[in-house]
Amino acid sequence: MVSYGTASEAVEGAIAERHEGSRVFRAFTSRIEAKKAKVEHISTVFSKMAEEGVTHLTVQTLDGINGPEYEIVVDEVRRNLDLFAEVRLGTPLLTSERDYRSACSAVAKDIVPDVLEHVGEGTAIVLVGRGTDHYANASYCQLQEMLNLSDDAMFAVTTVEGFPSFADTCKKLRRMGATSASVVPFIVDISEEDSEEIVGDEEVSLRMTLKSEGFKVVCFTKGLGARPTFQRLYADHADAAAVLKRER
Repeated sequence: MVSYGTASEAVEGAIAERHEGSRVFRAFTSRIEAKKAKVEHISTVFSKMAEEGVTHLTVQTLDGINGPEYEIVVDEVRRNLDLFAEVRLGTPLLTSERDYRSACSAVAKDIVPDVLEHVGEGTAIVLVGRGTDHYANASYCQLQEMLNLSDDAMFAVTTVEGFPSFADTCKKLRRMGATSASVVPFIVDISEEDSEEIVGDEEVSLRMTLKSEGFKVVCFTKGLGARPTFQRLYADHADAAAVLKRER
């Protein structure tokens, strides 16, 4: 299981449950986060696994989009192919059109009922991703367009570091006629940094930005990895992981 710098034991458990007898290893693409959490960095985890006798390997990322962190995963996996008899590589949560439809369905089945139970009807659901300046940031726009087809709720997709920005999202909410916003992370697990930027007390956080624009705000802190429907989606991606062929 590979991620930038956070892990989800629930997702790891969902995948391990489908592959009885398999071992689960964890690796981060961030050297800083790997050192801090005492987790293997992706550049060293494969040699360690080979030394421990692993011959058949499935690598599943916890990334939401095919951005720069996933490119690191792909490069490192290909660099270490010869260490194993077979390597399978799973894709990020949002890759194919089917993935987007599955994610929208999971939002409807898991996130919408959660918001309705704790907040009630009439609130706009603001899904928050990390965002990036990589071209894969367009994934959030596609997710928004597909959520727009839903009759279940009002949705606004925003990002911490990309487009749409928090300011863009405030404009969208006003055009939607929303007066209240339920902020829900679209991130597998919420790090301390994520928490500060999304629900923190600093004026630049999403929560405070929305409040300063006059919206009534309720924040949820449960990451996607803690939601059963998304756990199953990640497990589905691991099941569908494709065998990588060696270059001749």
